[in-house]
Amino acid sequence: MLIPEAAQKLDCDGLEFMVCDSWYENFNKICEDVAGINFPVIHLDKDIGEFLSRNTDSDRKVAFDKFKENCRVAKLLCCKKAVLHLWGGLPSDGQIESNLSAY
Repeated sequence: MLIPEAAQKLDCDGLEFMVCDSWYENFNKICEDVAGINFPVIHLDKDIGEFLSRNTDSDRKVAFDKFKENCRVAKLLCCKKAVLHLWGGLPSDGQIESNLSAY
């Protein structure tokens, strides 16, 4: 994994951990691989807002499940803050009130 190697070469207070949708099945391994790196901020999966904007019960469940898993990862990495997008492209712009109510 490139992240631990690159992090050693950087002179900074910490890095932002950005969740990729392809990592869900490997979160535990990824967290082990980056253990010891300071991630004060996690950027939650951008798909969370997209699923919220679809405004169906099943898609809201997916959004909340993803949010819960992202929070679990944030806890494992000792993140103190999170970035959450309540939207995700043009379709969600028309559903922002629904997304805000989910928030």
